[in-house]
Amino acid sequence: MDGGFRRWVNEFLRAADTGIKSVEVAVDSRMKRRPVQRLVDGNFAGTVFEDRTEEFYFPQFVHHDIDGQPVLFNSTQESLGTRRLFRLLAPLYQVLTDGSVAVVDEFSASMHPTMVRALVKLFHTPKINANNAQLIFAGHDATLLNRGIFRRDQVWFAEKDSFGATDLYSLQDIKGIRADESFEKGYLQGKYGGIPFLTDFDFPELIDGKELDKDHHSAKVEKPK
Repeated sequence: MDGGFRRWVNEFLRAADTGIKSVEVAVDSRMKRRPVQRLVDGNFAGTVFEDRTEEFYFPQFVHHDIDGQPVLFNSTQESLGTRRLFRLLAPLYQVLTDGSVAVVDEFSASMHPTMVRALVKLFHTPKINANNAQLIFAGHDATLLNRGIFRRDQVWFAEKDSFGATDLYSLQDIKGIRADESFEKGYLQGKYGGIPFLTDFDFPELIDGKELDKDHHSAKVEKPK
């Protein structure tokens, strides 16, 4: 792990209140049998198998127990949100370093909204984003629709038409938005579109464990699974 990246990750995870004090890299050496082609005078002469040692690297997360002693967690012992955050840090660090563009689908999946906002603000902080990197992401976290985080021209909506085709448009294109209007509230009220509208529907009636077929006025007994 690059020294600069290691320090950045450790500082971010500590600041993010994950309980992680630092990240260490463990190495697991395993013997693997690999096929190798034999060549004689440049011609294929058969395949032999060779045993080679391969090294696998994986993170270990250092926590402190109640006595302040270090305890190592592997990735499966961390929450889904922490694992998601850790996987994002490497590509985001690379993008911020290179001044390139990160494109992320479902950016807020499994993470707390405050954590997502912290990642977004990395790109709005000149000291951190000195190379003008860009973040383009899709998500469903309406709390991010905040004028303190994004300008109107930075917010885009996707809405499907009756044929299933997607229309993409900016919040900047929508007229009649008041200067003090809450983007989040307006979106959840359906003023900007890009939101599913659910119609009313009924669940099948259940009578003594039987599903009532209204159309045929008969009862269908569910088979045990």
